[in-house]
Amino acid sequence: KTIAFALPIVERLLYKPHQTAPCTRVLVLAPTRELCVQIHQVFRQLSQFAHNITSCLSTGGLDLKSQEASLRLQPDIVIATPGRLIDHIHNSPTFTLQNIEILVL
Repeated sequence: KTIAFALPIVERLLYKPHQTAPCTRVLVLAPTRELCVQIHQVFRQLSQFAHNITSCLSTGGLDLKSQEASLRLQPDIVIATPGRLIDHIHNSPTFTLQNIEILVL
């Protein structure tokens, strides 16, 4: 099921690269950490040979500071749980949703 939405996203990112500086263009929200990990693995497998596509996993139970550092690099894809997304919106000054083109719920 994950590949049904992940493959078109990776294809779009490959054929429509950044117009300016790197930014987060895809946000995937999942209700549990386990599902986020699974989705992140699928995106990593699909984009393993596309070195210009990056993704970041942001869930509870993982170190907040290391996630902030990963988000500062402006990954193309962010996979997050709703609670951790809210944490980053309120507490990570460099994290923005301004350039999101695709939202998966």
